[in-house]
Amino acid sequence: MLQVYIDDSTEAGEVLILAGYVASAERWGAFSQKWQEQLSMRPRWRRFKMQEVAAMDSDEGWERARHHYKIIKDHVLADVRVAIPIRQLKRVAAALALPKWAADPYFIAWKTIIALMIVSNKQAGFNQPIDFYFDEQSQKGRLLDTWDHMKRRMRIRDARYVRNPPAFRSDDELMPLQAADFVAWWTRKKYLEKGSILDFEALVPWETEDANHGHIYAEHDEAAMMELLADDFAKRIGFNVSFLMEPKA
Repeated sequence: MLQVYIDDSTEAGEVLILAGYVASAERWGAFSQKWQEQLSMRPRWRRFKMQEVAAMDSDEGWERARHHYKIIKDHVLADVRVAIPIRQLKRVAAALALPKWAADPYFIAWKTIIALMIVSNKQAGFNQPIDFYFDEQSQKGRLLDTWDHMKRRMRIRDARYVRNPPAFRSDDELMPLQAADFVAWWTRKKYLEKGSILDFEALVPWETEDANHGHIYAEHDEAAMMELLADDFAKRIGFNVSFLMEPKA
């Protein structure tokens, strides 16, 4: 069973980022043990939160962040990141006269995350069911309200990969969600600095080379969102995302 842990990071009026990591249940178990050991080092941290580390802005905080990132790299199979530009989505929503819930950036981001994971699962040769876990603050009601729509639109041969509705948990409860917080924070920072997340540069500034795991990226421009949402709401055929995948050896 593959498990995907996702968190969100937003910049009001600019972009919504959904990002996280995918690994097997066994790998996540080993990850959580190492993560807890790192948290328990003195001074003991109750949890890892990237925003709190950045606010601390101390050598100690950044050094702890480096150790946590090494644990991530040692255990995950791939990162998954989606960027939804909010102003462009508003224009698409107006042009298509979308219902309010469908114009929500979370809807298209969740839809994209699920589609990317199904495609990458098959391309990497895993062909395993996927369970999705989101931070409980990530608009739980809004996703569950649209889940039935997304499930109905899923092709039968793809639906077998997503058998369960997404689960929502606290990052205090599930440590893989703290790793998702890490990648979501850095991905938003990259987007705001460069206007894009579609590259394979190192995620963090203390590395000169990219991490040794796969990458599943999607960044929608206005045309891609128009095609994707028109397929759902105007019965047209089409799916277009910028997709890159390098499966881990």
